Amino acid sequence: MDIIELFSEDLLDLPRNRPEEDYGSFLQNWFDEFLALIDDLTGSDLLCKDFKENRAVVQSLCDGIMEAMKAYLNGHPSKAYEHFRSAIEAVQPQLAHLVSQDATSHLQYLYRVR
Repeated sequence: MDIIELFSEDLLDLPRNRPEEDYGSFLQNWFDEFLALIDDLTGSDLLCKDFKENRAVVQSLCDGIMEAMKAYLNGHPSKAYEHFRSAIEAVQPQLAHLVSQDATSHLQYLYRVR
C-alpha cells in the first residue's frame, strides 16, 4: 500500500460513527486497524518511510490515549490527565514541526480533546 491508498482508506474518514460496542473497544479497534495500515505500507516515498520509522511512537500515543480514557472512565481524571500529558510529551518532537514559529508563547501549543 502506498501513501495515497493509506489516506484513501475508509478508516480515516472522520467523524466516525460508533456501533453499539463500548467506546473503549471501539477506540482500541480503530487504533489496531490504523497500526495495521501502517504495517501494510510498502511505498518508498518519504511519508511511508516516516510512518514506518515512527510506528512505535504512534503505538505509544495510542496506548497513552487508551490509558487516559480508562483512568477517566474509572473516575480518576487527574490520572487521565497525567497519562494524556505523558503521551503527548512522547510525541512532542513530531508535534513541534506543526507549531508556527511566529506564534506567541501562550498560543504555541494547542490541543483539542473531544
